[in-house]
Amino acid sequence: MKKTLAVILAFSMVLSISSCNKSDNSDVSESEITSSVTDETNAEESENNQTESDTESESETEGAETEAEPQIDESKLSYDFSGLDSGKCMTMLTSGKYHVLIKYVIMGESMYQDLYFGDGSMLMTTDYMGTAYTMLYKDKTQYTIFEDIYYTTPAGELFGSGDMFEKFAYYESGTTELEGVTYKYDEYYQETTQALTKVLMKEDNTVFAFVSGEQVMYIEKYDQDFDPAQVIALPENAKEVSAEEFNTQLMNKLAGETAAESENADENSADTENEADMDAES
Repeated sequence: MKKTLAVILAFSMVLSISSCNKSDNSDVSESEITSSVTDETNAEESENNQTESDTESESETEGAETEAEPQIDESKLSYDFSGLDSGKCMTMLTSGKYHVLIKYVIMGESMYQDLYFGDGSMLMTTDYMGTAYTMLYKDKTQYTIFEDIYYTTPAGELFGSGDMFEKFAYYESGTTELEGVTYKYDEYYQETTQALTKVLMKEDNTVFAFVSGEQVMYIEKYDQDFDPAQVIALPENAKEVSAEEFNTQLMNKLAGETAAESENADENSADTENEADMDAES
Protein backbone atom coordinates (compact mmCIF):
# COMPACT_ATOMS: atom_id res chain seq x y z
CA MET A 1 0.00 0.00 0.00
CA LYS A 2 2.61 2.52 1.05
CA LYS A 3 4.71 1.90 -2.06
CA THR A 4 2.04 3.69 -4.07
CA LEU A 5 2.17 6.73 -1.78
CA ALA A 6 5.29 8.07 -3.50
CA VAL A 7 3.31 8.63 -6.67
CA ILE A 8 0.21 9.85 -4.85
CA LEU A 9 2.20 12.35 -2.80
CA ALA A 10 4.17 13.65 -5.74
CA PHE A 11 1.03 14.06 -7.80
CA SER A 12 -0.97 15.65 -5.00
CA MET A 13 1.78 18.19 -4.35
CA VAL A 14 2.06 19.34 -7.92
CA LEU A 15 -1.72 19.41 -8.11
CA SER A 16 -1.92 21.89 -5.25
CA ILE A 17 0.83 24.03 -6.74
CA SER A 18 -0.64 24.07 -10.23
CA SER A 19 -4.12 24.88 -8.93
CA CYS A 20 -2.81 28.14 -7.48
CA ASN A 21 0.12 28.90 -9.79
CA LYS A 22 -0.68 27.53 -13.26
CA SER A 23 1.60 28.23 -16.20
CA ASP A 24 3.04 26.29 -19.11
CA ASN A 25 6.51 26.67 -17.62
CA SER A 26 5.61 25.36 -14.16
CA ASP A 27 3.99 22.30 -15.73
CA VAL A 28 7.39 21.29 -17.11
CA SER A 29 8.95 21.35 -13.63
CA GLU A 30 6.00 19.51 -12.12
CA SER A 31 6.25 16.67 -14.64
CA GLU A 32 9.86 16.15 -13.61
CA ILE A 33 8.75 15.65 -10.02
CA THR A 34 6.22 12.99 -10.93
CA SER A 35 8.08 11.12 -13.65
CA SER A 36 11.18 10.11 -11.70
CA VAL A 37 9.16 8.54 -8.90
CA THR A 38 6.54 7.06 -11.20
CA ASP A 39 9.14 5.20 -13.29
CA GLU A 40 10.52 3.43 -10.22
CA THR A 41 7.11 2.52 -8.88
CA ASN A 42 5.91 1.19 -12.22
CA ALA A 43 8.84 -1.22 -12.30
CA GLU A 44 8.06 -2.57 -8.83
CA GLU A 45 4.25 -2.52 -8.68
CA SER A 46 2.76 -2.95 -12.14
CA GLU A 47 -0.44 -4.28 -10.59
CA ASN A 48 -1.22 -0.81 -9.23
CA ASN A 49 -0.56 1.07 -12.48
CA GLN A 50 -4.15 1.15 -13.62
CA THR A 51 -5.45 2.51 -10.30
CA GLU A 52 -2.78 5.22 -10.19
CA SER A 53 -3.39 6.11 -13.83
CA ASP A 54 -7.12 6.40 -13.22
CA THR A 55 -6.52 8.65 -10.19
CA GLU A 56 -4.22 10.95 -12.18
CA SER A 57 -6.58 11.05 -15.17
CA GLU A 58 -9.54 11.97 -12.99
CA SER A 59 -7.57 14.72 -11.24
CA GLU A 60 -6.22 16.05 -14.54
CA THR A 61 -9.77 16.11 -15.90
CA GLU A 62 -10.97 18.04 -12.88
CA GLY A 63 -8.10 20.47 -13.32
CA ALA A 64 -8.94 20.96 -17.00
CA GLU A 65 -12.53 21.72 -16.09
CA THR A 66 -11.46 24.53 -13.74
CA GLU A 67 -8.91 26.07 -16.12
CA ALA A 68 -11.50 27.86 -18.25
CA GLU A 69 -11.25 31.58 -17.60
CA PRO A 70 -14.41 32.84 -15.83
CA GLN A 71 -16.34 35.76 -17.23
CA ILE A 72 -15.79 38.56 -14.74
CA ASP A 73 -16.44 42.29 -14.52
CA GLU A 74 -12.91 43.67 -14.13
CA SER A 75 -14.26 47.00 -12.90
CA LYS A 76 -15.30 45.24 -9.66
CA LEU A 77 -11.76 44.04 -8.82
CA SER A 78 -10.13 45.61 -5.77
CA TYR A 79 -6.74 45.12 -4.12
CA ASP A 80 -7.86 46.90 -0.96
CA PHE A 81 -9.05 44.20 1.47
CA SER A 82 -9.74 46.51 4.41
CA GLY A 83 -13.24 46.10 5.82
CA LEU A 84 -13.67 42.61 4.39
CA ASP A 85 -14.44 39.72 6.73
CA SER A 86 -11.54 37.81 5.17
CA GLY A 87 -9.39 40.93 4.90
CA LYS A 88 -6.91 40.16 7.68
CA CYS A 89 -6.22 36.67 6.39
CA MET A 90 -5.95 37.66 2.74
CA THR A 91 -3.73 40.65 3.48
CA MET A 92 -1.29 38.29 5.19
CA LEU A 93 -1.45 35.57 2.51
CA THR A 94 -0.84 38.09 -0.28
CA SER A 95 2.06 39.79 1.51
CA GLY A 96 4.75 37.47 0.13
CA LYS A 97 5.47 35.91 3.53
CA TYR A 98 3.16 33.35 5.08
CA HIS A 99 2.81 29.97 6.74
CA VAL A 100 -0.39 28.04 6.06
CA LEU A 101 -1.47 24.52 7.02
CA ILE A 102 -3.90 23.11 4.47
CA LYS A 103 -6.00 19.97 4.57
CA TYR A 104 -7.35 18.15 1.53
CA VAL A 105 -9.54 15.05 1.50
CA ILE A 106 -8.30 12.49 -1.05
CA MET A 107 -9.99 9.12 -1.47
CA GLY A 108 -11.58 9.56 1.95
CA GLU A 109 -8.24 10.22 3.67
CA SER A 110 -6.98 13.55 5.05
CA MET A 111 -3.84 14.93 3.45
CA TYR A 112 -2.03 17.83 5.12
CA GLN A 113 0.30 20.31 3.46
CA ASP A 114 2.40 22.54 5.69
CA LEU A 115 3.56 25.42 3.48
CA TYR A 116 6.05 28.21 4.20
CA PHE A 117 6.72 30.99 1.68
CA GLY A 118 9.08 33.92 2.06
CA ASP A 119 11.97 35.70 0.38
CA GLY A 120 10.92 34.09 -2.91
CA SER A 121 11.47 30.57 -1.52
CA MET A 122 9.02 27.83 -0.58
CA LEU A 123 9.04 24.78 1.69
CA MET A 124 6.08 22.40 1.55
CA THR A 125 5.74 19.20 3.55
CA THR A 126 2.94 16.84 2.62
CA ASP A 127 1.72 14.25 5.12
CA TYR A 128 -0.62 11.60 3.75
CA MET A 129 -1.50 8.36 5.52
CA GLY A 130 1.46 8.72 7.86
CA THR A 131 4.11 9.35 5.21
CA ALA A 132 5.79 12.77 5.01
CA TYR A 133 7.39 14.14 1.84
CA THR A 134 8.96 17.58 1.39
CA MET A 135 9.57 19.91 -1.55
CA LEU A 136 11.91 22.90 -1.23
CA TYR A 137 12.27 25.62 -3.89
CA LYS A 138 15.17 27.96 -3.21
CA ASP A 139 17.79 29.80 -5.26
CA LYS A 140 16.30 28.49 -8.54
CA THR A 141 16.74 24.91 -7.35
CA GLN A 142 14.13 22.28 -6.55
CA TYR A 143 14.94 19.92 -3.65
CA THR A 144 12.94 16.70 -3.30
CA ILE A 145 13.31 15.47 0.30
CA PHE A 146 12.31 12.30 2.12
CA GLU A 147 13.51 11.85 5.69
CA ASP A 148 17.34 12.28 5.58
CA ILE A 149 17.95 12.14 1.80
CA TYR A 150 17.27 14.52 -1.08
CA TYR A 151 18.08 15.18 -4.71
CA THR A 152 18.13 18.43 -6.65
CA THR A 153 16.74 19.62 -9.95
CA PRO A 154 17.58 23.00 -11.51
CA ALA A 155 14.31 24.93 -11.43
CA GLY A 156 15.44 28.18 -13.05
CA GLU A 157 12.42 30.19 -14.12
CA LEU A 158 10.30 27.08 -14.68
CA PHE A 159 8.71 27.20 -11.25
CA GLY A 160 7.54 30.79 -11.61
CA SER A 161 7.28 32.75 -8.38
CA GLY A 162 5.99 29.79 -6.39
CA ASP A 163 3.63 32.08 -4.49
CA MET A 164 0.24 30.35 -4.19
CA PHE A 165 -1.50 33.57 -3.22
CA GLU A 166 0.09 35.97 -5.69
CA LYS A 167 -2.04 38.65 -7.37
CA PHE A 168 -5.38 38.02 -5.68
CA ALA A 169 -8.03 40.72 -6.12
CA TYR A 170 -11.34 40.94 -4.26
CA TYR A 171 -14.37 40.39 -6.47
CA GLU A 172 -17.60 39.97 -4.51
CA SER A 173 -19.24 38.45 -1.41
CA GLY A 174 -22.16 36.17 -0.70
CA THR A 175 -23.18 32.87 0.90
CA THR A 176 -22.70 29.29 -0.27
CA GLU A 177 -23.13 25.75 1.00
CA LEU A 178 -20.39 23.23 1.67
CA GLU A 179 -21.13 19.78 3.06
CA GLY A 180 -24.65 20.85 4.01
CA VAL A 181 -23.56 23.93 5.96
CA THR A 182 -24.08 27.52 4.82
CA TYR A 183 -21.03 29.79 4.93
CA LYS A 184 -20.50 33.40 4.03
CA TYR A 185 -17.71 34.03 1.59
CA ASP A 186 -15.53 36.68 0.03
CA GLU A 187 -14.63 35.79 -3.54
CA TYR A 188 -11.26 36.63 -5.10
CA TYR A 189 -9.92 36.56 -8.64
CA GLN A 190 -6.31 35.48 -9.16
CA GLU A 191 -4.64 36.95 -12.22
CA THR A 192 -1.95 34.25 -12.42
CA THR A 193 -4.49 31.41 -12.64
CA GLN A 194 -7.38 33.39 -14.12
CA ALA A 195 -9.64 31.64 -11.61
CA LEU A 196 -12.16 32.67 -8.98
CA THR A 197 -11.74 31.40 -5.41
CA LYS A 198 -14.30 31.62 -2.63
CA VAL A 199 -12.86 32.18 0.85
CA LEU A 200 -15.39 30.60 3.20
CA MET A 201 -15.70 31.87 6.78
CA LYS A 202 -17.34 30.74 9.98
CA GLU A 203 -19.68 32.99 11.97
CA ASP A 204 -16.75 34.49 13.88
CA ASN A 205 -15.04 35.35 10.54
CA THR A 206 -12.44 32.62 10.98
CA VAL A 207 -11.35 31.49 7.52
CA PHE A 208 -12.55 27.91 7.05
CA ALA A 209 -11.74 26.91 3.48
CA PHE A 210 -10.78 28.02 -0.02
CA VAL A 211 -13.04 26.68 -2.76
CA SER A 212 -12.06 26.89 -6.43
CA GLY A 213 -14.17 24.85 -8.80
CA GLU A 214 -14.41 21.36 -7.30
CA GLN A 215 -11.25 21.70 -5.22
CA VAL A 216 -11.58 22.41 -1.49
CA MET A 217 -8.63 23.52 0.63
CA TYR A 218 -9.44 23.47 4.35
CA ILE A 219 -7.40 26.09 6.19
CA GLU A 220 -6.19 24.65 9.49
CA LYS A 221 -3.77 27.45 10.43
CA TYR A 222 -2.10 30.56 9.03
CA ASP A 223 0.50 32.97 10.45
CA GLN A 224 3.71 34.89 9.72
CA ASP A 225 5.64 34.03 12.85
CA PHE A 226 8.76 32.51 11.30
CA ASP A 227 12.15 33.44 9.86
CA PRO A 228 12.33 32.38 6.19
CA ALA A 229 16.12 32.05 6.31
CA GLN A 230 15.86 29.57 9.17
CA VAL A 231 12.72 27.64 8.24
CA ILE A 232 12.87 27.46 4.44
CA ALA A 233 16.04 25.40 4.33
CA LEU A 234 17.33 21.86 3.99
CA PRO A 235 17.06 19.67 7.11
CA GLU A 236 20.25 19.38 9.13
CA ASN A 237 22.42 16.37 8.24
CA ALA A 238 20.38 15.67 5.09
CA LYS A 239 22.41 13.81 2.47
CA GLU A 240 22.30 14.60 -1.24
CA VAL A 241 21.95 11.60 -3.56
CA SER A 242 21.19 11.12 -7.24
CA ALA A 243 17.56 10.95 -8.36
CA GLU A 244 18.01 7.24 -9.06
CA GLU A 245 19.45 6.54 -5.60
CA PHE A 246 16.72 8.66 -4.02
CA ASN A 247 14.01 6.59 -5.70
CA THR A 248 15.72 3.33 -4.74
CA GLN A 249 16.04 4.33 -1.07
CA LEU A 250 12.52 5.74 -1.04
CA MET A 251 11.04 2.49 -2.31
CA ASN A 252 13.15 0.44 0.08
CA LYS A 253 12.03 2.56 3.04
CA LEU A 254 8.38 2.31 2.07
CA ALA A 255 8.69 -1.41 1.36
CA GLY A 256 10.26 -1.86 4.80
CA GLU A 257 7.39 -0.03 6.45
CA THR A 258 4.91 -2.18 4.55
CA ALA A 259 6.70 -5.37 5.63
CA ALA A 260 6.72 -4.22 9.26
CA GLU A 261 3.01 -3.37 9.12
CA SER A 262 2.27 -6.79 7.60
CA GLU A 263 4.29 -8.54 10.30
CA ASN A 264 2.47 -6.64 13.03
CA ALA A 265 -0.85 -7.50 11.45
CA ASP A 266 0.08 -11.19 11.36
CA GLU A 267 1.14 -11.09 15.02
CA ASN A 268 -2.09 -9.40 16.04
CA SER A 269 -4.08 -11.94 14.06
CA ALA A 270 -2.21 -14.81 15.71
CA ASP A 271 -2.80 -13.33 19.16
CA THR A 272 -6.49 -12.99 18.41
CA GLU A 273 -6.70 -16.60 17.25
CA ASN A 274 -4.87 -17.84 20.36
CA GLU A 275 -7.23 -15.91 22.60
CA ALA A 276 -10.21 -17.36 20.75
CA ASP A 277 -8.82 -20.92 21.18
CA MET A 278 -8.27 -20.38 24.89
CA ASP A 279 -11.80 -19.05 25.30
CA ALA A 280 -13.16 -22.09 23.44
CA GLU A 281 -11.19 -24.54 25.64
CA SER A 282 -12.36 -22.86 28.81
